[in-house]
Amino acid sequence: MSNRRLPEEFRDKIIRRHQSSFADFGPLLATEKLAEEGLPVIPIPLLAPDGDIRIDLAAVFDTAYERGRDSKSVNYGAPLNLPLNPEREKWATTLANQFAAKAKLK
Repeated sequence: MSNRRLPEEFRDKIIRRHQSSFADFGPLLATEKLAEEGLPVIPIPLLAPDGDIRIDLAAVFDTAYERGRDSKSVNYGAPLNLPLNPEREKWATTLANQFAAKAKLK
C-alpha cells in the first residue's frame, strides 16, 4: 500500500456511504457525514522489524486545527448564512456552537 493511499476499508466505507445515501451529492457531503461518525484510527506500516503504528485521524485533525490560524480567526458564534436545508442547517449550527464553546475554553 502506498503511504498516500487510504486504507481500503476506510475508502470502501466512504464509497459505499456516497453511493447508497448521497448519490445526488459530491463526495464532500459523504465525507462530512462520515466525519460525524468519527474519523478512524489507521495503521501506518513501518519497515521491518518495526510493527505498524496507529494514527488517530480525529486527534491529528483536531491538533492541526487548534494550532492553525482558523481556530483563532473564525467567529463560530456568528449566525450562519448558508444555503442549507433545515436538517443540514441544524447540524452546521450545532457544529459551529461546539467549536465556539471549545474556542472559549482556550
